Amino acid sequence: MRALKSFTTAIKEKGHIPIPRQLRALSNLENGRPVSLIPVGDAIIVVPGVPALDEGRRRMRRMLKESGMTVKEMVAGIKRERESIFKEIYGRKDR
Repeated sequence: MRALKSFTTAIKEKGHIPIPRQLRALSNLENGRPVSLIPVGDAIIVVPGVPALDEGRRRMRRMLKESGMTVKEMVAGIKRERESIFKEIYGRKDR
């Protein structure tokens, strides 16, 4: 995105912040497209899309909720699975 003059806008009802048409066009921001708001000091950076890590966290939370598992149970299951895969790939070395 090329540098532009700064724009001034006002926070509207329910915390909505209008983004000028020219900025939306340059950033490919369309109605309904998700954006991430990243606080940096006393500024806020608006980034199109959702960071992959945030999306991964949401998916993990949803899977845990749907399965009824606790985080502790999930971590134990992952550990068992890793050990099983390691054993399958590398086998046991006899001494």
